Amino acid sequence: MNSLARFILITFLISWICWGALIVLTHTNIVTLSGPIGFLIFGIGGFGPTIAAVLVQEKRTPKAIIEFTFSGNHKAMPILFVFCILLIITVYFSSRELNPDTPLYLLPVLIITMTFIGGGLEELGWRGVMQPTLEKTLPFPIAVLLTSAVWSLWHLPLWFVADSPQQDHHFLAFAAFGLILSFAMAAIQKSTKCVFYSCVFHGFSNALMACIVVGVNWVVVAGGAVIITVSMLLWYRDKNVKVIE
Repeated sequence: MNSLARFILITFLISWICWGALIVLTHTNIVTLSGPIGFLIFGIGGFGPTIAAVLVQEKRTPKAIIEFTFSGNHKAMPILFVFCILLIITVYFSSRELNPDTPLYLLPVLIITMTFIGGGLEELGWRGVMQPTLEKTLPFPIAVLLTSAVWSLWHLPLWFVADSPQQDHHFLAFAAFGLILSFAMAAIQKSTKCVFYSCVFHGFSNALMACIVVGVNWVVVAGGAVIITVSMLLWYRDKNVKVIE
């Protein structure tokens, strides 16, 4: 079994077993999602891609994992900020409405929390393992589409957990927005060669959407189109640079 197949298998086993148990436990009122046990089970499931990414590495020493996470072309870091700005414009102007339950001044704290606990470290798997592995045999946009599809499918059990926040959103809308984010995170990882910047963008996007209400309208479509276009232009640029070299 190759590393990609092992990554997907381990990821889904960890996450879906945890979240499947959570579906049963919350619907039988044994635990609640907001309670300590429910939150712990939810959190362990969320770290499925992170754990799987570590387990499929040839070297699993602390030094090797740190290098896998943080090494890269740090001079290209401004690309991360470009995508952050594009996302801010897209999300804010889709509704021009702040979430009164999550004050905007909490955004810096939320970014750190979301990067390390609330989803960001998933990227060690999705953009650190799956996307680069697929790109060895597939064009960048096809690899993004496949990674995004698996990423969205991985989230699916959360729609069946009692009182989960996912139930407030349509799954297809979530998957469509996830595709936009997938292009951005794949482009960030590919341009910087540093998966941690994708982790930061993932954490930033989760934090931003906790503070700002996201509208489902033409603004999101237009903003998403711009983000995908910029991602494709970066891929095209990097591909041509390699050809010249």
